[in-house]
Amino acid sequence: MEPILTFVDEPVYMREITKTLSSCRIEPTAEPTAEPMTEPDYEYCVMSIDIGIIHLGISVTTLDNEYNIIEIIWIDLIDITEFTHKWGPSRKNCTLHHTKTFCDWLNHIFQENLDFFEKSDYILIERQPPSGLVAIEQLIFSRWRDKAILIHPRSMHKFFNIGDCDYEQRKVCTEKIARMNLSDPKLQEQLGFYGRAHDIADSICLMLFWIKTQQDKYNEKKRREHIMKRQIQSHTNRKNMTTEEWFELHRYIPRDSKV
Repeated sequence: MEPILTFVDEPVYMREITKTLSSCRIEPTAEPTAEPMTEPDYEYCVMSIDIGIIHLGISVTTLDNEYNIIEIIWIDLIDITEFTHKWGPSRKNCTLHHTKTFCDWLNHIFQENLDFFEKSDYILIERQPPSGLVAIEQLIFSRWRDKAILIHPRSMHKFFNIGDCDYEQRKVCTEKIARMNLSDPKLQEQLGFYGRAHDIADSICLMLFWIKTQQDKYNEKKRREHIMKRQIQSHTNRKNMTTEEWFELHRYIPRDSKV
């Protein structure tokens, strides 16, 4: 039996949304792989980014062909102002510019995490308000334009029914949702190390919202294909059908059901 979501020292404002959060977990459909990016056993790889300067939250998730989660394989909280050279060229051999600008900072983020950026089929980016960090949003969006998608955080808040919560309340909610969807114990432990885990959690929640929109599109496509197939069968086999078979071919299929 699935345990009921509870909060330690649960405040009054959480009681109304506890039931909603309890249903937000999407079960992984495959066992974790040791090196998920080397031998792909997934259909889609999705990177999700919560925009920030000192706290830029990133998560990477693999999905099957029906947009079900296989596993969240990577999370990180990045200070983009640090010119790190851990995985790419050394500082001495780095050919990028090193001025204190968004352009140079983000070019180093791309260089350090190039494998994830290149192998991601979709890159989800938190859409910024006009007075927000639009420069960071647009530099990432421009660099990966062919697979970048901007997502308004309010759409995610509405999806999880936390739009009426204040900032601190949403932090509690999104962190709880993120932990429920991290199947790797190491990543669960890693999330606890960050002082601002909610930035990573926001990126995971953006991904969960986007997945639901894709699942709806996929199910609608399959539904239409199934209806078309039934119509063809109805025309070609009408004479040989029983009454029960004829009614089955014309059975109503709800839009929110899987075929």
